[in-house]
Amino acid sequence: MEKHQELAADLFLKVCAIPLSRTRYDLQMSRMLTLVDSAIASAFRIGKSDLICRIKNLWTSGYNDWLATTTRWEKIAEKLALALQSDGIERAELLLDKAFANSSCRQLL
Repeated sequence: MEKHQELAADLFLKVCAIPLSRTRYDLQMSRMLTLVDSAIASAFRIGKSDLICRIKNLWTSGYNDWLATTTRWEKIAEKLALALQSDGIERAELLLDKAFANSSCRQLL
C-alpha cells in the first residue's frame, strides 16, 4: 500500500462497494474487515503511523455507504489501531470479540 497508495486506495474502496444482492452482504463485510485488519496490522508491524491514519481514513470513506445497513463496524479501523497502540479498553474489547479471534491485529497482541 505504501508504494502504490492511489492504486491501493482504489482497490480498497472497490472492496467496500455494497453488493447488489443482500445475500452477499455478510461475505462482503467479512472481506472488508479482513482487509482493514491486515492493513492495520501490517502498518503497525513496520511502524508506519502515517499509513495507519491513511487506512483509517479509507475505512471511513469506504464504510460510508454501509451506514444505512449497519453501524456495527463504523469505527473498527480506529478500534484496531488503538488496540495495537495501547493497553486500553479497545484492546480488551478486541480480545473479547469473537469476530477477531484469528485476526492479524489480535495475533500481534
